[in-house]
Amino acid sequence: MRTLVKNGTIVTAESEYKADILIVDEKITSIGTNLEGPFDRILDAEGKDVLPGGVDNHAHFEALNTDGITTNEPYATTWVALQGGTTTIVDFCTNEPGMNLVDSVNYRLNVRAKGKVAPDIAIHACCNDFTDETVGEIKKLVEMGVPTMKLFLAYKGTSLYMDDSKLLACLEEAGKQGMTMMVHAENPDVLDKCRNDAAATGHYEPKYHYMTRPPYGEAEAVSRAIRFADAMHCPMCIVHVSCIEAGEEIRKARAEGKAVIGAALIRCCCAAASWWKTAGIWVKLQKLWLTALPIRDAPAATASLFPANPMVWDMTS
Repeated sequence: MRTLVKNGTIVTAESEYKADILIVDEKITSIGTNLEGPFDRILDAEGKDVLPGGVDNHAHFEALNTDGITTNEPYATTWVALQGGTTTIVDFCTNEPGMNLVDSVNYRLNVRAKGKVAPDIAIHACCNDFTDETVGEIKKLVEMGVPTMKLFLAYKGTSLYMDDSKLLACLEEAGKQGMTMMVHAENPDVLDKCRNDAAATGHYEPKYHYMTRPPYGEAEAVSRAIRFADAMHCPMCIVHVSCIEAGEEIRKARAEGKAVIGAALIRCCCAAASWWKTAGIWVKLQKLWLTALPIRDAPAATASLFPANPMVWDMTS
């Protein structure tokens, strides 16, 4: 199948220019003018911009809760991504109940997602059931095309939680195998204390969700994770960055030459915790704003980091 996209303005990360694009069997083979036919299909992009397909590298379709049940959207809804120009999703694959990570990745691709995904799909492994074989799976994951894995430093008392010994073991092996480790960074003891203190005083309203996840707990966990990763020679991505304090830890580490980037939460750049106090219908909908990590008091704080070092940041919703 030979498809010609003609008369459009090609937009790349570096420039804009007029040219035609030849696509053969779903691959771009030529960019230029007066490209030779024959063509099976011609698309006239006159007056339109032609951009590379977007990559959503932080997706959660059919994500499993710790009880093995999913409440997320099914893969059959991924056609919506194409409507917005996203042609690839990178989905997080947690352990299927009773399965190791390698088997879970194969099950997700060949059972859960097969025949349902509209865009292209790649996988991040996400460990929510650490066992004696987990560290040994890291090499196998990289070899099968999964060079990233996510760990949770929060949620003590659940199967998601990674204590420091497990974190260090994973980081050490990931560093040897060329894997980039991703972490959700919050200090679990800080969370437990703040949550228990709020509960003891009868504070159960939705607004106490963000009030019991203070920025210092996030910043401490970010700093610790970065130092551990650096010691183990493992590249790291801090996901769900929600506050200026955590962002500063990432910026300082990069200035020191450490291999770390941050993935900021869009909602923390454009929404504010003051919404909790808004009168009227918003009060009734407060529970819809319960996110982890939470929306903070100053929405511009995280966004203010971008101009200073734009290549540090990825954006996740």
